[in-house]
Formats: sequence, C-alpha cells, structure tokens
Amino acid sequence: MSASCGGFFDVEELQKNLAAIEGRMAAPDFWSNRERAQADVEEVSRLRSLINPFQELERDIEDFSALQQLAAEESDPASRAHAEQEVATEHDRLVHKLEEFELRQFLSGENDRANAFLTIHSGAGGTESCDWADMLLRMYQRWIEQSGFKSQTVDIQQGEEVGIKSVTLFVAGEYAYGHLQTERGVHRLVRISPFDANKRRHTSFASVDIVPEIADTAPIEINPADLEIDTFRSGGKGGQNVNKVETAVRILHKPTGIVVACQAERSQGRNRELAMKMLKAKL
Repeated sequence: MSASCGGFFDVEELQKNLAAIEGRMAAPDFWSNRERAQADVEEVSRLRSLINPFQELERDIEDFSALQQLAAEESDPASRAHAEQEVATEHDRLVHKLEEFELRQFLSGENDRANAFLTIHSGAGGTESCDWADMLLRMYQRWIEQSGFKSQTVDIQQGEEVGIKSVTLFVAGEYAYGHLQTERGVHRLVRISPFDANKRRHTSFASVDIVPEIADTAPIEINPADLEIDTFRSGGKGGQNVNKVETAVRILHKPTGIVVACQAERSQGRNRELAMKMLKAKL
C-alpha cells in the first residue's frame, strides 16, 4: 500500500501537519486563544481519523502476507487445507475493511464527520403519504441501528388516521451526516393502497432533509429580534411533565420562514437549546 493511498491523500504530508499542530499544543500558552486552540484540537482529531486507519491497514496487510507464506509452507495436507481456509477468511475480512476505508476517504467534506438532523415530511396524499413517511422513518431507524449510530426523536407530529405528518431525528455517530446526506430529496412510493376499498394504485410522496449538527463555535449569528418562540405541551408517552407543562419549543426564523420544533427533552431549556442547534444547522 502506497503512502499516497491511491491518490486520496498523502500520509507523510498529513503526519507532518499533525506533528506541527501537536507541537503547538505542547506550548504553555496554547489555550490563551480558545478559538484557535479548539480548531487545532478538531484538526488533530480529523488527521488522526485519516492516518490511524491507514496505518492499521498497513499492519493488517503485512500480517496477511505472513499468513499466506505460512500456509504455503505447510506440508501436511490437512494442516494446509486449514491454513488456506484461514487465509480465505482473512482475505474476505481485509477486503471488507479496505472497502470501508475507501468509502471514508470520499467522505472528506467539511461536515461529513458531523452528527445529523434527519427530517421527514409527508407530502400530498393524506393518509397514504403519512403512512409512507412512517415507513421511511422505520427504515431509517433500522439502518441507523445496523450502522452503529444512535438516534433520538426530536419532534414528531402524528397523522390524523395513521402514520406521521413529520418527524425530526437527531442521528449521532462519526460520519453520520456524510452517510445520510445523499438521502436528501423527495421519495416516492407507488403501490396498491391498503386504505382503498377499490384496491387502486396510489402514488405517495415524502420529503427528506438532512442537515449537519453545527459546532457551537460556528460563526452563525442570529438576531433574537428575528425569532418568534412558542412553547406548547409535549405529546406522546412518558415523563412527569408530558401534557402538563409547556416543555416543547417551536421557533420561527422570520426572515427565512424556517420553523424548527423540539419536544424530545423534559425541560424547556434543553428543548430550546436543541431547537436553536437545528435552526443554526438549517441556516
């Protein structure tokens, strides 16, 4: 494996940059400029996330070559067959790891490593679209779980009969936004409707929007005068405050018309904080 990793990046150059930043971090006055220090810490994390997997792959490839050599040197037929099976198993594991590593190199955008907010809105079609939005939600939740990410329902509006009108999930995990961002757009379902007594074919629409979680240090300023903030009672199960105290928060950004809402937390303060994060991400 070459140090340039197939043209994706130059490992030696990244190691030089990492060493330079770590040198600055060792200085006694490193935290005197908090914004620059935070940026350096984030850059070190990014560089290590590129360098460490590459070096680990190099070690795995060396171990695989040694395993192949040992299998070739086996003289006993039974032992050789067992060794060759181990080589085949290790080969499959290594190929899968290489494919994952290659995909990570394409996720090199500014926000690709960030957590994400995933929002689903049912489109025109009433019950059909609400049911389709609910199906999408279940599919995304299953994929999130299988991919090792974690999700939290930030806001949800149930459909009048079945399904959901809209839902927002907070998806936490490294490269969550990078993996999900291509899901943005309108999703269509054509099927024989289970809600139509005449068994006619219906087309349902649901829109999906993905935005990255923005760091608190991001240079996004919001004028409080531009905000219209409403509180309301949370819906759904659980929690001593649910349906008793107005803990849920809805924020309208008047210049853009963007509306965000959060009812995931049990306190109004936390819901407001999370809603402001969503608003910054959308802006």
